[in-house]
Amino acid sequence: MKKPSMLRRLERSQKGFTLLELIIVIALTGIIAAAAAMSIHQVLTGTTLSNDTNTAINQVRNAGHWISRDVLMAQTVSPDNSDLTKFLTLTWPDPEDDTKQHKVIYKLDSYGSSGLTELVREHYYPDDDLLEATTFIATNIVPPCNEPPDDPAYHDTWCDPYENRVLKMNITACNDRDYEMRTEYPEDYDGGKEKRAFQAKSRPD
Repeated sequence: MKKPSMLRRLERSQKGFTLLELIIVIALTGIIAAAAAMSIHQVLTGTTLSNDTNTAINQVRNAGHWISRDVLMAQTVSPDNSDLTKFLTLTWPDPEDDTKQHKVIYKLDSYGSSGLTELVREHYYPDDDLLEATTFIATNIVPPCNEPPDDPAYHDTWCDPYENRVLKMNITACNDRDYEMRTEYPEDYDGGKEKRAFQAKSRPD
């Protein structure tokens, strides 16, 4: 007895996948999974790098803003790259009593294990013994190195001598990971840091 055509089609449809079809499906699934994994990795890595860069940019901008503002008011400007506790000292007379002096000291305090520093602003008034306010300006600041001043390639954060009422300085920030690898992988350190040059001029007397 001959089976109806509909029954024959149903039986054929229940035979399942061939081995070749399974191999093709597995291969396509693997390709799609690999592409998805690469995309996720790039998104996560790109986000981390972007966040690190934005953080470094914000740190050097904030440091430049505060220092430029104080230099504008300053009567004396005394940079000292060899003393992190008095990296930059500025003074100006009190507008209401010119016998009294405001004094601001920018210092670089070490924190963590990487060797990076945080920039701190201390405001003394009316003399050196009275600390009126302490402000944390920026973190992840690369400190000055001990190389000679005539080789600027080594100076990440550095003040030039104050001349003609103009202060020129470089401020550099980066993340802990890149700073710790600066000797072994200098290309990663150079690519991960943010370095800005600032020039501030004080007002005439």
